[in-house]
Amino acid sequence: MNSPRKLEKKELLSSKKSIQSIFDNGRIIKAYPLFISFEVVSSEHSEIKVLFSVSKKRQKLAVRRNGIKRKLKESYRLNKLPLREFTLKEGLSLNLMIIQVTGDEVPYSTIEKKMIKGLSKLKESLIKSN
Repeated sequence: MNSPRKLEKKELLSSKKSIQSIFDNGRIIKAYPLFISFEVVSSEHSEIKVLFSVSKKRQKLAVRRNGIKRKLKESYRLNKLPLREFTLKEGLSLNLMIIQVTGDEVPYSTIEKKMIKGLSKLKESLIKSN
């Protein structure tokens, strides 16, 4: 049985074309220290695909980058349900890229607050555009 809070492999964005398309055509939501870049895509069924990124320029050590990505994934996993329900109701498919832009070590509580803020801004932006 799949839990709605689970982050499955099929929810992760890995296509190079899709990632490049987000960079070229995507819009950005800022909730410092997070940037959420997104693109509404056409698909037969509603889905959200997400990619997590931390700048190598700002975080030199892979251990730290991976730790930050773990925090981002956990925060997204716990707070994705309102956005997921909205996209199902509206029949939208999204490609998301969640990027931490600061070089400082950010506590999980701050990441979670900003993730909630960023996802709610994203939902508001989608409501305005539809």
